[in-house]
Amino acid sequence: MSTSPTTRPVSSSPAKAGFKKLFAIFAGITGVGFGGVAYDITVNGTGARVPTGSGAIEGTLVASELVEVPAGDPVLFGEVRLTQPGSGAVDHSWSMPVGEARQRVLTADGEVEVVLPSAREWKGPVQPDHRQVESVEGLAVISEADDVASRLGAPPYQVLVTAFRPGDPVVARRADDGTLSQVYPGERAELESWVSTQESRRWPIVGLLAVMCFASLMLSWRSWK
Repeated sequence: MSTSPTTRPVSSSPAKAGFKKLFAIFAGITGVGFGGVAYDITVNGTGARVPTGSGAIEGTLVASELVEVPAGDPVLFGEVRLTQPGSGAVDHSWSMPVGEARQRVLTADGEVEVVLPSAREWKGPVQPDHRQVESVEGLAVISEADDVASRLGAPPYQVLVTAFRPGDPVVARRADDGTLSQVYPGERAELESWVSTQESRRWPIVGLLAVMCFASLMLSWRSWK
């Protein structure tokens, strides 16, 4: 009478078991990261806040010396940027500040002197003036620059002008020395409506992050077993 050989369970190799442990740890850390971001967005929102209270300033830019720019009307202060059409890459563009950062704002309490930060630091739904050009020859500010072609290559170029002009509304926070931060170009009512819209869009992101957090933690738990 013959007997069948005894079947022994196949145990995982130490290397495979170690890999599963490492994968479980990685998935767990990833899940905790997703959860942390979801919590931060839930509690703090998008971070967009129109300045209010002490230190907040609201008014319109007072007319002063203007600078010609290659797109739109002359400006008080801002930035001219060139890029290739369809490219939004900041590191593949040419830019130059224009005008004087020190300006005056007419508020309900009278005129106050302010120092504006770089246009790239402005917040809110900033819409630059723009146009497409086939050459920089004869363009204000840009025509004297000799490094456009080396930075961007051959034309056409997209010209973008982000700037303040006389009468433009602004809401910001002003330091004692006049320096502005949290600069929001626009009327307060429009800005608060924009912030409300941005805040409402965070919940689908929070939901997605929560699902990814749960999935990662479950995967971590199953891999660790």
